[in-house]
Amino acid sequence: MFFLTRRQQKAHRWTCRDPAKMPRNLLGRVDIVEGSHGDTSVIAQAIAQVESVFWLPPGAPASASAQEAYVDFSRPFCEALAGSQVRQVVGISDLGRGWPKPAGHVTASLHMDDMIAQTGVAYRALACASLMDNLLRQAGVIRESHTFYQPTAGDLKLPHVAKADVADVAARLLTNTDWSGVDAIPLLGPENLSFAKIDSLRHRWRG
Repeated sequence: MFFLTRRQQKAHRWTCRDPAKMPRNLLGRVDIVEGSHGDTSVIAQAIAQVESVFWLPPGAPASASAQEAYVDFSRPFCEALAGSQVRQVVGISDLGRGWPKPAGHVTASLHMDDMIAQTGVAYRALACASLMDNLLRQAGVIRESHTFYQPTAGDLKLPHVAKADVADVAARLLTNTDWSGVDAIPLLGPENLSFAKIDSLRHRWRG
């Protein structure tokens, strides 16, 4: 997890479960707090003298429920915000606010947004469409069978967004002090794409 300390210093602080796995080019350039950002003592240390926070729960598949993975995980952070110097938080969330039925991790992410907003900090929820980069989890399957699999109709057009575009928006918000209040920013690609279309583009890119 990423934290920006006093803005005039432009110092960066990260939480990391295993610092040995961090990229070597970052070691020595950032302040590292070892441990999980869902742990009360770790998060208290991490946000000390911090003004801006990038918040992203890991969404661990081993969690008993989406509620546990997103809302319960974020609760120590929200409790720590009350006595902190944090003024702005940028969080990764989902599209779907207003949907009347339970929707798994989407519903949990939106509940997390509400919980953070209720702490009184300025908050921007980056409401992401499905990350196109998630297809890379099937890189081995694509390499071996020249196809990929999704539990979705192949011709159904859906919004997608690239991870790099999400990072660009988050970075701008974290380094810009000219915003306040609570809002969500929908992050969508330039057009909705079906997985059949994505597959055809993949073949074109391969030549």
